[in-house]
Amino acid sequence: MKKAFVLLSILSFILHEAQLAKVEELNHIYKQKSKEISEKYDKVYSIDRKKEEVKIIMDRLEGYELAIKEIQKAEKKVDVLRYQNQYTQPPEYEFGINSFRSMIGQYFNTDAVTLEGSVVRTMVRFLVDENGNVSNITAIGDYREFNLLTTITFYEILNKGKWKPAEYNGIPVQSVLEVPITMKFE
Repeated sequence: MKKAFVLLSILSFILHEAQLAKVEELNHIYKQKSKEISEKYDKVYSIDRKKEEVKIIMDRLEGYELAIKEIQKAEKKVDVLRYQNQYTQPPEYEFGINSFRSMIGQYFNTDAVTLEGSVVRTMVRFLVDENGNVSNITAIGDYREFNLLTTITFYEILNKGKWKPAEYNGIPVQSVLEVPITMKFE
């Protein structure tokens, strides 16, 4: 049983990394196309330029959505609501929650956001299992692009630190953590 779990974990990690590589490829393509648009319009802003920019941003977001779906296909499906507040000690990020929030800001890809002058919010919910592994990441808010970018950011930083699982009377247990994210784009 343990061998199957280890094998499943390794397979899940490989699929996760492959999808993140696709995200990096999307980012590279986006930057290249943005550069081409900039050169094509020679710093002149027009309706045609804006349409082209919006099109590549939307294509990029669709790519992110597909990558998230592929990552989540490999994850064990869990009813995350079942694990809310079922612990005596909450999960903890090894460097502290403020460090975790700082990392989110550091890795968040702001050049894919079209919400200028907006304050946007989302609630990120994820499962921390009894081994400290994170999965089942979802972001729920009013703006699709912000939710997608936040979810991608969380998947990108999964391997940047460890989580100590929640405990119930000293025994490690699965739990759900919710992290509110608010950003202002100018």
